[in-house]
Amino acid sequence: MRSLIVSQLHLGGESKTFSAYNRMMNSISGLPDEPHACIQTIMQAYHEIDPPLDRNIHGKIFELAVGEVLAQSGILPLYFQAELRHVPLAKFDWLLYHPQQPVSLSCKTNTRERWKQAAYEGMALKNVYPQAINYLITIEPTPKADSKRMDTSQTIDQFIQATTPEFDEMIKVLTEMEFCIAEMLSPIVSGNLVGNQ
Repeated sequence: MRSLIVSQLHLGGESKTFSAYNRMMNSISGLPDEPHACIQTIMQAYHEIDPPLDRNIHGKIFELAVGEVLAQSGILPLYFQAELRHVPLAKFDWLLYHPQQPVSLSCKTNTRERWKQAAYEGMALKNVYPQAINYLITIEPTPKADSKRMDTSQTIDQFIQATTPEFDEMIKVLTEMEFCIAEMLSPIVSGNLVGNQ
């Protein structure tokens, strides 16, 4: 199956990861209809690659899988590894731009300590765009012990486990929203645009 996003991402330094992802996507005959099942299929293909890929790219493969599902679901345009002009020191895994209500998706394979980065990014985005929506998407469920010590009520709007139907619900909500390419004096400093080019 041909990837909808890799051909539009132009990142020379990570070409090994994108090449591996592309090979992996080409080995998949088709994706299921449910978004969470798509994530499961893509991540299963990643785990079955022979020879195994470097485990250091596990998180990047998950980010690309989430972006793939967004694109396959028609949620475009989207920005990968986006930085916003007025949001300092934050780089968003995926950003869906709307002038009043951008949506950030922080993709973490687990939440052990990485949720703090997502919370910081969410806080920074909400300081500039108070109506912004921030999702933290994981493969693993958030342990109850972790969720009790995470006070993210002002920063992360929702924790989503990508391999469950709650991910499908998030995709449904996002398909009902409208996103656009950032204006000419773009608030996005860097990032790779996928869709509407």
